[in-house]
Order: sequence, then structure tokens, then C-alpha cells
Amino acid sequence: MLTTASRLNQLRDSTLTIRGQIERHVLYREIRTVMDLRLFMQAHIFAVWDFMSLLKSLQHCLTSVSVPWLPSPYPNSCRLINEIVLGEESDTYEDGHLSHFEVYLGAMREAGADTGPINRLIGKLQQGATLAEALSGSDVPEEAQVFIRSTFDTIRPDKPHITAAAFTFGREDLIPAMFRGIVHDLRSGFEGLAVFEHYLERHIEVDGESHGPMALRMLEDLCGDDDNRWAEATSAAKNALEARLRMWDAILDRVVHSRDRGSNLPGT
Repeated sequence: MLTTASRLNQLRDSTLTIRGQIERHVLYREIRTVMDLRLFMQAHIFAVWDFMSLLKSLQHCLTSVSVPWLPSPYPNSCRLINEIVLGEESDTYEDGHLSHFEVYLGAMREAGADTGPINRLIGKLQQGATLAEALSGSDVPEEAQVFIRSTFDTIRPDKPHITAAAFTFGREDLIPAMFRGIVHDLRSGFEGLAVFEHYLERHIEVDGESHGPMALRMLEDLCGDDDNRWAEATSAAKNALEARLRMWDAILDRVVHSRDRGSNLPGT
């Protein structure tokens, strides 16, 4: 019988091709101007936001949030997800604490990116709108809407291993390599973006050294020796990566087309 580590390696091997496409995506090199970066951030913020719903769904499934309290059926994963939540939802920042989402919003303001759509989305949700209602009335970029719907399709309270696979391979295990390319080009071509650079570097550090490995151990714990769970986890991991690739392709098209339109304006 295969060990859980061997099964995890098989899952990882099955995603190497699409993961490589994301890590080497031409989008990173095409972010050449501050306007390009703004367009990227205005879509990417929604991936930063919906990540938190993946995270909190796992916390809800793997820890006890009931009153009266009851012990978790997943004590090892309970510890892992609580540690990840601590860093993602209330990381140390300057003289206080902020979620990584809020840090990203600060980076957007620093870069002059439009925060209106994400603020409207959150405002509508706070007022009791459904996710579908909030998405349709907030000017969310189409590629971000598609990505969010894909994310929420993987939130399965009845099957936390599916959510954990999307969380692990579509986010925590992928992000360090993905962000290194952005940081490299950011340093060589931009100034005055200290908050965004901090955000990227913090994720390279935390996800690479702690959150990524924790998420992998959590997935092993949740799938165990169950062949069906590993098969479902593999499918969820591939779907999450494919959703990321589609989003990157769409943002690239938006950036390039915006640049082409600008070059055709009179006087340019």
C-alpha cells in the first residue's frame, strides 16, 4: 500500500505541467508600466479576497466553532489551519496587525489602483446580498468573477479534503514560485511600491517556509489511505490550477489590449 507521502507526491507530479505554465507565465513580464500593474491588481485582489473564504471554510470544518464547544475530529489539521489563519487574518504589520487582504488593499491605494469594485462587493455582502448578487452589481472584472465562482465550487464542507486540495495546490504551495517572478520585475522596473513589495515578499517567506508545508501535511491528514479522497483531491487541485491559468490568461489579454488601445490614441 502506498504511503500518504507517496500519494501526495503522485498528486504533485500530476500537476507539474500546469503548475509550470503558471510559474513561467508571460503575464509577469508584460507588467511593464504602473497602468499594467493597476489592471493586474484590480483583478488579482479578488483572488486575495476569495482565498480567505477557502481558509475560513477549512477552519470551520476542521476546528470547533460551536457553543457548547466540542473536540475536533481532525486534531492535527485543527492545529495546522489555526496557525495559518493566525498569519493570514491577523499578521504583524507595522505597529499593529492586519489581514493580508487589507495589506493588499493598501498596496492598491499606494499604486493608484481602483479599489471601488472590491469595496462595493464587500459592502453588498455586508448588507446581506448573496455572492451572486454582489458579483453582478459591483463592476467586478469578468475574469475575477469566473475565478471566484470556481473557488466557491471547491468549498465543500462535507468534503474538506477537496477544499484543502484547492487551498494547497491552487494557493499556498503555488504562491512562492509565482510571486518570485513578480518581485523580480517589480524591483527592476518600478519605484514607490513598498507595500506591494512587502506583500509579495511576505507571502514568499511565509507560504514557502511554513504555510505551504502546513497545507501539504493537512491534505495528507485529511486524505489518509482513502483512494477516493486522493482521487477527488487530485481533481480539485488540477481544477484550481486551471482556474488560475485562465485568470492569468485573461488578465494578460486585458493588459495587452489596454496597451494597444492606448498606442492608437491621437498623439501617442
